[in-house]
Amino acid sequence: MTRMVRATVGLEPQLADAIRHKLLQLHTSCGCQEGSVLMLAATAAAIAYFVIAGQLGSIRSTALIIVGVMLGSGALGKVIGLAIARTRFFVLLRQLESARGARPDA
Repeated sequence: MTRMVRATVGLEPQLADAIRHKLLQLHTSCGCQEGSVLMLAATAAAIAYFVIAGQLGSIRSTALIIVGVMLGSGALGKVIGLAIARTRFFVLLRQLESARGARPDA
């Protein structure tokens, strides 16, 4: 947390607060939004496939496949969301540090 504060030292107070707020959002991001979007899209695609293809098989196997798609795509979306937030956090932090001439571990 102190690295975020050090990266914004010397900036105008409003700008520093805005940047710290953005860094904190990225730092605490959970990836839920990306996970839910991917889960909804993959579930809709799976349901559309079963409806269009007409190859439902048993209701139990179809339901298990859809639940598997929901869980897998939700988990994958969450991991992707976490990776994106973490990358954006460190890119922004390094840009601030390099602009200020600060060392990352100082």
